[in-house]
Amino acid sequence: MRTVRESLVRRELTFKHGDLFGTKKILESTQNLYDTGYFNSVEIEPDSIDLADREVDLDVRVRERKTGYFETGIGVGNVYGNSIFGEWGQRNVFGTGKTFSLKSSYAFQLFPNNEFSFSKIDFRSKYLRHEGELKFPHIVGTWNTFSLGAFYERDATVEPIIIKDLGLTIQLSRRFSRQTSLLFGYSLERIQRLEVEREKSRSRTRALDAAFSRDSRDFYFNPQQGTYTTVDGRLAGGFLGGEDNYYSLAGSLRRYTRIGGGSVFAWRVRAGYAEAFGDSRATGIPIESRFFAGGGNSVRGFKENSLGPLDADLEPLGGRVTLITNAELRVPLPYLGRYNFGAAIFADGGTVWRSVREISIRDFRMLADEDEVTHQDYMYGVGFGLRYYTPVGPLRLDIGFPVKKTADMDYDYRIHISLGQIF
Repeated sequence: MRTVRESLVRRELTFKHGDLFGTKKILESTQNLYDTGYFNSVEIEPDSIDLADREVDLDVRVRERKTGYFETGIGVGNVYGNSIFGEWGQRNVFGTGKTFSLKSSYAFQLFPNNEFSFSKIDFRSKYLRHEGELKFPHIVGTWNTFSLGAFYERDATVEPIIIKDLGLTIQLSRRFSRQTSLLFGYSLERIQRLEVEREKSRSRTRALDAAFSRDSRDFYFNPQQGTYTTVDGRLAGGFLGGEDNYYSLAGSLRRYTRIGGGSVFAWRVRAGYAEAFGDSRATGIPIESRFFAGGGNSVRGFKENSLGPLDADLEPLGGRVTLITNAELRVPLPYLGRYNFGAAIFADGGTVWRSVREISIRDFRMLADEDEVTHQDYMYGVGFGLRYYTPVGPLRLDIGFPVKKTADMDYDYRIHISLGQIF
């Protein structure tokens, strides 16, 4: 070995002397070693077998890779628009096994409001983020990871509001298996809100976060089978201090099923609830922590963030309660499937509400005249799309049609372009 210490190899092994021999632990250990990013080749094989003593000696061979890296990439999406990112990092800082990374992301809306005209091209930033992180894997000899981070973010995705966020984070995570993980975090944030009238222009936030995930999908970028479950919670203010006092809980369940002929039926349910308390009852949930719905990554057929409460200028206000449902049938295209082309038909539903008390059964009716539909109605969109599958997920073009419309909606369909599946 040149830079990776033997102790860093041993800590990734899930077996020890005296354990029963089994291929499961060997496969887990092999994957753990690859996951460190230190190696481009890992082999764990029996070296000798003593039948009399019923012992097996294992030979672990690894080939190191360069632990420093630089990556760049581009993306296309409805929420953040066209994105560019660059990342520099070191996977094995000073040979200690710690990792350090610096990353910058920039996004802009090339054709705002679905106006596909070169005269409408806009390179102004919709989203900007700079961040750095130092990770300490296997702290105190455990399978826990400790990390320290700092970031600056400028978010203009909910027009016309601009959120500037400068923060520090501390996180402790644990991966219980290759499918299940749990994360706890603490953050200190200084937030500035521009182009707002009813919101605080500045505040300091201190928050505790928790995130649980279980992922049995067979492929991250384009799953065809499995389930993905997430639950996220946050407590801000209260005994933690700071000027924003609220809590939130959100969860998502996604399911993917092969149904033959290369087709996949996928569905998702996502729900969330947030509530202000203490001194924040009068001002409510900060706008950057509210829920929004509508657009290419939630309910297709509608403008981004257009569902739910709006102000007098028809700008989105967000809400404290949300429910999103999606169902999609993904099929290969005849004759073009061999060239990585596919298609999809979908039905989406969702909205956000100001409070639980506002929700009624009437909101969920499928059809209604425009003059009867309000902004707290649960909205539905249906449509179809084209997919071109790449190694990092499909390039997606969807055409969505609103099933219900409010009187102020001046469109009959929306085109959504993105890189990656909606879920």
